[in-house]
Amino acid sequence: PVSIGSLVTRINCQPATTQIPTGYLPDSGQVFNNRGNGFSYGWNADNSATARERNSPMAPDQRYDTLIHLQKPENPDAVWEIALPPGVYDVYGVAGDPEFVDGIMQSLAEGRGLLNGVPSDNQRFISGLAAAVAVTDGRLTIRSGSGADNNKLLFLEIYKLADLPTPPPTGQVEFRGLWVTRFDWTRSNAPVDKGKIDEIVNNAATAGFNAILLQIRGTADAYYSSNLEPWALRISGQALGQPPSPFWDPLAYFVERAHARGLQLHAYVNVYPVWDNCTNAPPMTSPTPLYYQLQNAHGTTGGKLNGAQWTTTGQVSCGEYLYATPSSPMVRAHVKAVVADLVNRYAVDGIHLDRVRYAGRNTSCDPVSEGLYGAPCFSNNGIPYGDWQREQVNTLVREIYQDVIVPAGRGVWLSAAVWHTYQDKWGWGYSQGYSDYYQDSRAWVGDGYIDALAPMIYSYRPPAENPFPIERWRILAGDFQANRGDRFILPGIGGIGPGLLTFDDVVERIEAAREIGAAGHAMYSYGALLASDCFDDMAAGPKAIPAR
Repeated sequence: PVSIGSLVTRINCQPATTQIPTGYLPDSGQVFNNRGNGFSYGWNADNSATARERNSPMAPDQRYDTLIHLQKPENPDAVWEIALPPGVYDVYGVAGDPEFVDGIMQSLAEGRGLLNGVPSDNQRFISGLAAAVAVTDGRLTIRSGSGADNNKLLFLEIYKLADLPTPPPTGQVEFRGLWVTRFDWTRSNAPVDKGKIDEIVNNAATAGFNAILLQIRGTADAYYSSNLEPWALRISGQALGQPPSPFWDPLAYFVERAHARGLQLHAYVNVYPVWDNCTNAPPMTSPTPLYYQLQNAHGTTGGKLNGAQWTTTGQVSCGEYLYATPSSPMVRAHVKAVVADLVNRYAVDGIHLDRVRYAGRNTSCDPVSEGLYGAPCFSNNGIPYGDWQREQVNTLVREIYQDVIVPAGRGVWLSAAVWHTYQDKWGWGYSQGYSDYYQDSRAWVGDGYIDALAPMIYSYRPPAENPFPIERWRILAGDFQANRGDRFILPGIGGIGPGLLTFDDVVERIEAAREIGAAGHAMYSYGALLASDCFDDMAAGPKAIPAR
């Protein structure tokens, strides 16, 4: 089966006079209209002249013998639609031609990838599934992707997964994000569990959240099927590089379940961490861990990775993570490839960057950085070293946005969790993203190469020691909001529980975010909310009114 949903209809693309395959409704290129068979569907312009029947021995059955072109002069940007009730649907499609293998078959369903492949003599037909597509405007839309060439469509199958939640009142639009860390949904000594994923999605939907920020990359490892980085140890619970057994893809399942409950799913990526602290290198596995790719690209000095972040004393910076140097062109290309892989292969609604900063104020004095800067670290070689470091991080964020996010052409967001204080203008003694971590998040929104910032205005200290009482929280969030350009601010709120915030504290911060005009908020994290068992309280309180 191509879907666990209930069958809505099957559509075969064909000339009007040809045989109709059993169980299918015909589409012969007519303009969108009521077809008199229980459905309204059709094209943005008459496309009937591009319908073909090949009568080819290479077609396994009638469905594979007929097709409609999507890029012929008669209709060079052909768009097909079918009227459907608001809901979540799986769309399965097949493209190609039994007689010809020219072109690139690339089609989108509601802006999500449906078909993408190049036919060959050994594989004349390209099939694909756009999973858990949300239809909110009454029509499912199929059109060519930006890379399509001589695009063709043979047939479609449409399945319904779920009804969409009741639309909220007009104008109630708010991003309600929930950070789900890798520690929230996986364990170090047990295989990843579909039941846990279902629990998280259902609790988030029940509580009134509408977006999950799901961590799927921790230390240059993958919590999904990747050809670029090894499976995370916490996927199998046994070893780095070991996939689930029997095989399944946790990210694909998470996306499917989230969309079925009307939730967005944003892939949350730790950017610069290479491995946990500085104890031992990761084991060699396949794909090759980033640690060894750094070693191969930049070498070592005295046993130290030249491509890691070094301190001013010439030591590799060690703490929670071993960090890669942001100046490495190899690291930049690798991270971009990871993000592109996620955007192009999964129906994620966004990419969420974390740890997209230097490890500390006294890094990075590594040989790679000093070589590219052309002088010793923290000197002034025409540009102050701090400014040069900020530009290394800026360049990665800019290139992810311009080279990956925008070309995707489907409205996927780029957001980032950023340091709680951009610059301490109030003399509170807070560490600063700009000067302590070389994270110039204000440049990202000001220059328009990120969609949203989620400042992490929370701590893990007891309430009496909380460095962000509500008035300071409001000031910090307001500072980001006032300097957002035309982009969005999603202030971060800590979790509820012993040593954390009370439920009333959280409500106070949600209301403050609304008062300053923020686009929404993000809560850290699922584990804290689970421990406090307040999902029903959220639904009855600050999230009682559903939000798009």
